Amino acid sequence: MFFRGDFLIIFCACVFLKNISSLETTTPEINLLPVNYLLKFINKLENCVKRDPNLIRFYVANNLRNSSSYTEIILNDILSLQNSGLVRNLPLKVLIHGIDQSLTAQFPQDVKNAYLRSEQILTKNILIVDYGAMANIKTESQLNGFDYPICYVQAVLNTATAGTRIAQLIQFIMDNGYAQLNDTHIIGHSLGGHVGGFAANHLQTLNGGKKPARLTALDPAAPGFRPKVLPVRPMTPDDAIFVDVIHTNQICFGVLGPVGQVDIFVNFALFLQPPCVGNITLKGFLVETLPDVLSLGSWCSHGASITYFSQSISDSLSVATGVLGATGHTAILGENCSPSTYPGQYLYLEGNFNPGTYPSLRLWKPIYPDFINNALSWRS
Repeated sequence: MFFRGDFLIIFCACVFLKNISSLETTTPEINLLPVNYLLKFINKLENCVKRDPNLIRFYVANNLRNSSSYTEIILNDILSLQNSGLVRNLPLKVLIHGIDQSLTAQFPQDVKNAYLRSEQILTKNILIVDYGAMANIKTESQLNGFDYPICYVQAVLNTATAGTRIAQLIQFIMDNGYAQLNDTHIIGHSLGGHVGGFAANHLQTLNGGKKPARLTALDPAAPGFRPKVLPVRPMTPDDAIFVDVIHTNQICFGVLGPVGQVDIFVNFALFLQPPCVGNITLKGFLVETLPDVLSLGSWCSHGASITYFSQSISDSLSVATGVLGATGHTAILGENCSPSTYPGQYLYLEGNFNPGTYPSLRLWKPIYPDFINNALSWRS
């Protein structure tokens, strides 16, 4: 079967092979090396991330006494739905993780736990989406010790497939009376923000143009979406009745600029969140600036959006000030951001969280460590 991602792979392969064919060498074996290397790389790229939507799992986390308890819902399986623990007539929260994450990652765990801690009786249904099989980056060691994610492209291309399946599952829940479209709140982090956007948009298709109540994107991913270099649909302000975004790491992992109806930029969200500066070592500034900043500071800042949203569930006093397009207005950061908030961009200045208290925070491996260490070996 021909997938959308195949065009990009084949096009790059053709350009590469065309350039290779123009090289003249006297050793036939040398000519084959780049070709074989490319074919091997393409094979890895094709197989490192799964494309089968049947691998996506859906879990209900409604147990107030045991936050680690889950029940699974299977699409079109009525018995699994009836035994899921979903309660009729309650709002539905749908949590969608980001790249290289899963059920047990910081998101959705922090947000799920914050919801469960915030109430004595169940007032909302919590549905966790685990599409990790379709979004897991694997690294492959190559020449000069370079480590790089070779599966991100396909993970990005999977957003439509994942989003469609999520919408189908939500529709299944609604068709059986366990949720209502106008009381459904989709929350996604990083790549999950775009997956959530696609799911929300597909729900419109399934419901005659009617939109889900809300889409919240936590530092939605930039690579592949803005600038748009892949044939994918990014989240938009039209995906839900109310679309709010928390930005914490523009320029690097998070998207640059507004993408919602209400966009809140925490501490300007340009690169590093103040509490994450401690992850940048003196050695990083002197000899390993690129790997140290990217792997520790920026990933911490990208994950800070999770922390700010989690804290907002029990703290409704985090007020952002309107700036571009919203001067003179205010917005509540996170969970309690009102759909009646004046559309525009807002600035929230705060550093009130400690990333060290979140042991599940995932840090990417430093980029190019062996290459840089080798380049600096002359100092020793």
